[in-house]
This record gives sequence, structure tokens and C-alpha cells, in this order.
Amino acid sequence: MVDYFLHIPKTGGTSLTKIIDQFYDNNEILPYQTWNELLPHWPLDVSKIKLVRGHFGHGIHHIFGRDNMRYFTILRDPVERTISQYHHMTVDRIRNNWVYKFPYYKIEKMLYKQPWIVSNKQVRHLAVDFDVIKLNPPLAFYYGVHEEFLREKEWERLFKIACSNIDKFFFVGFLETFQESIDKLCDLMKWPRQEMIHENKLPDRPETDKMHKKLIKRIKQVNKWDFKLIEYVKNR
Repeated sequence: MVDYFLHIPKTGGTSLTKIIDQFYDNNEILPYQTWNELLPHWPLDVSKIKLVRGHFGHGIHHIFGRDNMRYFTILRDPVERTISQYHHMTVDRIRNNWVYKFPYYKIEKMLYKQPWIVSNKQVRHLAVDFDVIKLNPPLAFYYGVHEEFLREKEWERLFKIACSNIDKFFFVGFLETFQESIDKLCDLMKWPRQEMIHENKLPDRPETDKMHKKLIKRIKQVNKWDFKLIEYVKNR
């Protein structure tokens, strides 16, 4: 059995990765966390791998076999996640996972001119279901979504796929109740419980309640399907 922590950016994944890594030997952990890191080393012997964690979306089971993977993930309030991503993009450009290098990029411009940068990231990570390795040439095609603000009908389709995929997950936690989520995951895995840690935390992040109401409203608009996803998961 291979355990896969599907790490959606800015959902506490770096902190959770540090916790779960200690329960596996180094040679049992896939050393790469993105398709861009993995593909140059493919083909790769994964016969000894017992833990995968990273930004691979829902598609990496094609390498290990769908029936041989236990998926788990952490979700986050879409407004908080969006603000955190924007802050990461503009403040921490050295460690930045995104290619957008805008040192003075205004969040207003991003939300109205390029909303796909932050729109429904959680749905997009969960809706992808293709075999990257078999693409010719192999491309790190992120989350199965073009860089365009998709039409409503397409978002609805992706949302349904995301719901169908997450129904099969071994565990889903929430950053807003992170310690409780860690406790439940440890209980399911039969690990000793761990204290919450804060990794990859950036200083001076703008406070949500101090942002202009118009910006908050826009963030909610472009993350409509992420809100629906979280509601779906909580109802289950």
C-alpha cells in the first residue's frame, strides 16, 4: 500500500509533510513533490515507495495503481487560501512554487485580470485524472485546466469529478481544525499523536478582516466551486 498526501498549495501541507515523513524511512518516500521534479528522473523504480506527498493532483495513482494508493488531503477556507497564495507569490519569491514573478503585483489586478491564478485551486487539484507519464511528450500539465477562466459549465463538470474522486479518499482534514485533523489522521494510521507545527509561515500576511469587502467578495466569486466542494465534504 502506498500512502499519498495530495498537497494543495497553501493548505498547511508543508507542516503536515514534516509530521508524516517521520513515520517512513527515507528510502520509502518519493523524493520529488511536483511533476516537474519527477519527470526528468522517469522511468524510476518505485517498488519500495510507501509514501508520496506533493503537488501531483489526483493523477499520480496511474504510476502506482489506483487500488494500491490511500489518498488523503487537507482543505482550507478558499478566501484564506487565496490570500495566502497571493502573499506567497509576492513576498516569498525565492521559495515561490509559482512562476508568477510579480514583486509589486496588486491583488486587485490578479483577481480581475487573471483570476485563474487563484480560482478554485482545490477543485482543480482534485479533478485531474490523467496519466502524465503516458503523454507524448510528457508534460507537467497542471491540474488539467488551461490558464483561462473557465466557463460555468466546465467548472460544474470539474466540481463533479472532484467530488467523485474525494469520495474515495482515506481521509480529508481541514486547516481550520488542523490539530483535530492531525489527531484523527494519526489515529487512523495508528501513529502516536503529534503536536501541530507551523512550517512555511510568512510574516506580515494581510489580515482577512482588514481587506476591502469588495476584494473579499471577488475572491468568493472566483472560488465559488471551492466553497461548494468544502460544503460537500463537510456534509459527508
